[in-house]
Amino acid sequence: MTLLIFAKEYLGISAVVATSVIGLFMLVFNFCLNKYWSFKEKSMPHKQFMRYLILAGGDYFFAILTMYIFHRLIGWDYRLVNIGTVSAMVSWNFLIYKYWVYR
Repeated sequence: MTLLIFAKEYLGISAVVATSVIGLFMLVFNFCLNKYWSFKEKSMPHKQFMRYLILAGGDYFFAILTMYIFHRLIGWDYRLVNIGTVSAMVSWNFLIYKYWVYR
């Protein structure tokens, strides 16, 4: 959220573009955080990484789409859109990570 506000307010980047760029950074950060801290998984099977990329890619496009629709087209505050998007993704991601990605 801090990166999004910084990019939008101080760098003048559109919320949709900022969400896209920050999302790529978060893909790598979240994979490492979930793998080593949340699920304490040490192995690195190819299948696990591919599953992560599928889920993260879906989340990435969901975040961009919701920012485009609700901020750009409808005009909602980008911070509220981001909070709603992250809340929605967190609700399904933990279970999918636990039972499909890192099982």
